[in-house]
Amino acid sequence: MLDYYRKSGTEGPRHDPYGYTEITARRNGHAVTLHTGLAVWLKVNGEMFDAKITKEQKLLLNQLTDEWELCTVWDPDHSKKEFEAYIVEFERLIGFTPKQMERWERKARSRCRCGSKEFKYVDGYPGEHFTMCVKCDNIVNTYFNESEII
Repeated sequence: MLDYYRKSGTEGPRHDPYGYTEITARRNGHAVTLHTGLAVWLKVNGEMFDAKITKEQKLLLNQLTDEWELCTVWDPDHSKKEFEAYIVEFERLIGFTPKQMERWERKARSRCRCGSKEFKYVDGYPGEHFTMCVKCDNIVNTYFNESEII
């Protein structure tokens, strides 16, 4: 079984915050978290994953200008090889890339169990947002915005 969570919010100083996204997947006895934002890192079962990229490789990679196809949530300013190593490790442990999981999430949210494609957006407590089916009132998606309560 695959558990998938996506969390987004802000990090950094209050006067100059940065957005971040964390994708956490649990499968095959592994819990893997990919964090993209002000910093990019990967945690495997609670331990930081070291991509083992040397300073020389980072300097060389930062000079490259070729296009790099990334998910909409990834920051392309970070070292491509380091990021690629995180993606490879994520896929090795979970069996799917974060991009595949993002596509599945988007597809799953486009339709309700009852088959309806019509939704309404409802707010709950501060920071809680729900996407509900118009036909059967089933909650299709939830979103929690931490910055609304801080």
